[in-house]
Amino acid sequence: MKKPKLSYKVIRYVIPLVIAPLIVLGGFALINSNIASKQQSELVVAHGVAQNSQKLTNYLSVFGQTIGLLSRSPVLEHLMLTEQGSSDFQIKSGDLLAVFASYTEAYPDISSIELLAIDGQNLAFFSSDLFAESESARLTSHLPNVNDEQKLVVTKDESGTRIHFVRRVNLNDFEKGVIKHWGFLVINLRFDLIPESINALMFEGSVNLLYSEQGHVVFSSDPSLTGVQLPENEIAKLNKVASDGKPIASQLSFLPEQSYVHFNAELKDGLRYLSAVPYKQLYDGAQKITFLALVLLMISIFVIPTLIFLVLKRILVEPIEELGRASKKVGRGDFNLKFNFSSQDELGDLFKDFQSMTVQLKDYQTRLEDYKQHLEEKVQLRTEDLHTANEQLRQAIIEADNANQMKSRFLANMSHEIRTPLTAIIGFTEHLLNDDPDPEQRQKNLSTVLRNGTHLLELINNILDLSKIEAEKIKIDQQPVDLITIIDDINAVIAPSAVNKELVFDIDYRFPLPCKIESDDTRLKQILLNVCTNSVKFTKEGQIKLTVRCDTATHQVIFTVTDTGIGMTAAELEKIFNPFEQADTSTTRNYGGTGLGLCISKHLANLLGGDIRVKSEKGKGSEFEIAIATNMDNMDIDWIESLPNAACKDVSAPNSEQLATLGTILVAEDNPDNQNLIRLLLEKRGFEVDIVENGAMAVEAALIEDYDLILMDMQMPVMGGVEATTMLRGAGYDNPIIALTANVMKDDIAQYEANGCNHTVAKPIDQQSLFEAMQIVLQENQAHLSSLTEFENVIQNSQEYASISATFLDNLPSSLQAITSAFSYRDWTQLAANAHSLKGSAGCFGYPQLTELAAQIEKQTKNEELGHAEKIATLQPLIEQLQSQVATTIEQSSTLMTE
Repeated sequence: MKKPKLSYKVIRYVIPLVIAPLIVLGGFALINSNIASKQQSELVVAHGVAQNSQKLTNYLSVFGQTIGLLSRSPVLEHLMLTEQGSSDFQIKSGDLLAVFASYTEAYPDISSIELLAIDGQNLAFFSSDLFAESESARLTSHLPNVNDEQKLVVTKDESGTRIHFVRRVNLNDFEKGVIKHWGFLVINLRFDLIPESINALMFEGSVNLLYSEQGHVVFSSDPSLTGVQLPENEIAKLNKVASDGKPIASQLSFLPEQSYVHFNAELKDGLRYLSAVPYKQLYDGAQKITFLALVLLMISIFVIPTLIFLVLKRILVEPIEELGRASKKVGRGDFNLKFNFSSQDELGDLFKDFQSMTVQLKDYQTRLEDYKQHLEEKVQLRTEDLHTANEQLRQAIIEADNANQMKSRFLANMSHEIRTPLTAIIGFTEHLLNDDPDPEQRQKNLSTVLRNGTHLLELINNILDLSKIEAEKIKIDQQPVDLITIIDDINAVIAPSAVNKELVFDIDYRFPLPCKIESDDTRLKQILLNVCTNSVKFTKEGQIKLTVRCDTATHQVIFTVTDTGIGMTAAELEKIFNPFEQADTSTTRNYGGTGLGLCISKHLANLLGGDIRVKSEKGKGSEFEIAIATNMDNMDIDWIESLPNAACKDVSAPNSEQLATLGTILVAEDNPDNQNLIRLLLEKRGFEVDIVENGAMAVEAALIEDYDLILMDMQMPVMGGVEATTMLRGAGYDNPIIALTANVMKDDIAQYEANGCNHTVAKPIDQQSLFEAMQIVLQENQAHLSSLTEFENVIQNSQEYASISATFLDNLPSSLQAITSAFSYRDWTQLAANAHSLKGSAGCFGYPQLTELAAQIEKQTKNEELGHAEKIATLQPLIEQLQSQVATTIEQSSTLMTE
């Protein structure tokens, strides 16, 4: 099996870089440890030699001084002046013996002291041992060799070895002026002192010698060498060692045939101390240490690189190899990767980025597959329609436009969905402007305009919801949800639509059901409306049935929507949850729609802890099962058994009929068109309205006047709504404040409320949402607001609305000029503010194209990830599109007014 190349490279490059320093440093350490070990061994022996030589020197000095003092004794001098053999000599000999006795008593190491004549005859002898005898017979042969004042003599015979200090005794003849040799003074020592130092061997096989300067071995640890005369060449060699004070290694002729290391020291009276240690024994420890160091070095050379290789393989090579294998899988199109690597370093970041990349690639591949399926269908349809016209030309166009097919289809669907309600809006608006219909017809026309405008808003909201879902930014607001109320709301919307198509809409409650669940009522209602509306749309005759039950095993509420509509094939079922797709192209032509509803509903169901499953048969109908988690696993559930007992609605909800009618409201809005629209809405309901243009003016006005409510735009010049609200709350202002903004993400709303806003209303402003929010905050503030439900559709009958809408169109060129001017000066802050203003006002007056372009300009202007050049390149085409759209809007409006 071929090993990975990276492992070879690690072995080839990294391991030698480790082994080479190990060998160099290990060799250096090996040599130095060998030298140090040898030096240590030499120091140990040298220290022992120094100690023994010092002992011998002290020994010789003590007894040399002792025999010197004894030789200068007056008693001995009187004896030498007395004639030998005379009675007087005998008397004085007794006196001398008394002196001898005192010395032996003072020095226990002295075994005996005696006085010898020149010829070796014993003249006086004293020993503490009564049975001891004179040593004169042993010393007679050595006396002629005592040429100096004194000498250490070692004698050996069958009875043993003796140590003697021998000193010449001279008599001064003052009359003749000469010194005459008279005899010898001898101190016989105990044998165990000098041998103790000489026989102290530090290593097996060592030899210690005590020899004279002339090479005569006085004493040796090897008895066979005691008394031996050393060769002259060896004497010179040993004397050199003694004078240099450094040990040398060589062979000595008088020692066994092996190499010795010689340690030599000079003693007193011309004596030398030699310690010869076998080379092998001396340096055996050093050799063992060296061998051990060598073994450790060899082990280190193999073990350390191996460990380094294993560590590098574990923390570097294996992860990289795993990434390599993963990249090969990705190259083969397999994006289902699962890494077993977890680290908080750069490699961990690399794995995370790679994982993110594969997720994106998988998503792109999925989209590509979807696009490919649609593309194939489109190609097939075009082939069937244009086969007889021009086969070659059709094929070339298809190949050239492959990359644009999906976008074209989506734009076509969007164009159809947008133009259809716009046709009604424009047509009925022209009719209202050019003709003078009766009030009933006017009311019907305005209702049609409002209904189609609401449809456009829902379409845009669906697209925004899908983008949030794909960006994983949509959030769920989980709170108690009244299950029966949700079903009632669905019934109120779906039942009239079913009746209009002569269909039966039936609700089947499978009790018991929980009174409330923990979920997001808005998203749940959105799911049910999407599914039920689809059932009504695709059912020509028969019924739609909504069944509600609770699965206690899975802790889910199950909504089952069954219809007798057109049904779907198995192939169509696989695509219905894909974005921008319907069952087939004929579905789009016959029934309309964007193909977003079911895709969004399925994602929302997943976010609510459930899913959507579907069963269908072509021509017989479909069954959608929507499972939603109750999120009440650990809570006490209030179960209901029938509809009369299911009245779990919150009785504290605002009742518009209980509210009064008048109040004073401050509106902080910088856009003149929005100012006029909001004033119209509020004054028609009997409110007194004051308008200010920025947050600073709003703070000043609110602190002077006592307003019942403030409507605060969040993005204004001079001071924004967030800063103004924070300042008012800090100043103690406690009346309600409602935020008006086009930024209605959950995080944005939470920020507004954290800064003191009581509620948030989205732009473009929906009058029902606005007055519901006003009703809630005014009721909470114990203010009085009249019933809002009786004022529905007033705006549609208002001449003021038409007037302020015309004013918005008149001011549109100046708004465009402000945007282009800010872009020309690269004033990003002012550009974002102008775009935000246009986004809100254009949406309020029914111009979604302008709203979308202004929103994109605002978004890209605030995108901090773009550099200066990138921001210009991104905004330039958007500004051009906005200029074109403004011109188109003004031209269309002028055409309508002319007609």
